[in-house]
Amino acid sequence: MTELFEKGGIMMYPILIASVVAIAVILERIYILYYKKRIIEESVIDDVIHYTDKGCIDEALELVKSQDSVYANYYVSILEQTEPEQMERMAVSEGDDLLFDLSRRLNVLSITASVLPLMGLLGTVLGMITVFSRVAHAGDAADITLLAGGIWEALLTTAAGMAVAIPVMLLYHLFKRSIEKRAHSMSRNGDRIIASLRKGS
Repeated sequence: MTELFEKGGIMMYPILIASVVAIAVILERIYILYYKKRIIEESVIDDVIHYTDKGCIDEALELVKSQDSVYANYYVSILEQTEPEQMERMAVSEGDDLLFDLSRRLNVLSITASVLPLMGLLGTVLGMITVFSRVAHAGDAADITLLAGGIWEALLTTAAGMAVAIPVMLLYHLFKRSIEKRAHSMSRNGDRIIASLRKGS
C-alpha cells in the first residue's frame, strides 16, 4: 500500500489530507446526529399534546424539559409562549437555529467529494506528462513497457480520488436526508402542539 501511494505521485498527499479531513467530519457528524442530538420519541410528543389538550402547560413543559435532547429547546420555546403568533415565530426561529447546527460542516463533505476526483485527475495528468517526457527522452530506446508502466502509475491518483469521493458523497447525502427527516418531524410535531395550545386557549 505504501509503495502504491508513493508511485501515485505528489497529488497523493493532498488526496490523503482531504481524506483525513472528510473522515474526521464524518465521525463528528455521526456522533452529533445519531448520539448527542437524538430526536424525541413520538410517544413523548403524544403525551405532551395530551397535557396541552387538557390545559396542563406546566406538566407539558416539565415532560419536555426532562428529555435528554437538544430538540427539547424547540418545543419548550413553543410551550412558553401565550400568543399563537409568538408560538409560530419562536418555532421558526428555534427550528432554523437547530437545523443550522445540525448541518454544520456538511459543506466540507460536499466540497471534498467534488474536489477529490479533480485532484486525482490532476495527478494523472501530471503523471502522464512525466511518462511521455521520459518516452521522448528515451528516443529509440523507448519500449511499450516503459509507457504502460508509467500510465498505470499515473492512473493511481484518479483511482485514489474516486475511491474516497464516492463514499464521502454517499454519506453526505445520507446526512442531508437524515436532517431533512428530522426537520419534517420537528415541524409537524411543532404544528401539532401549536394547534393543541390554540384549541385550549
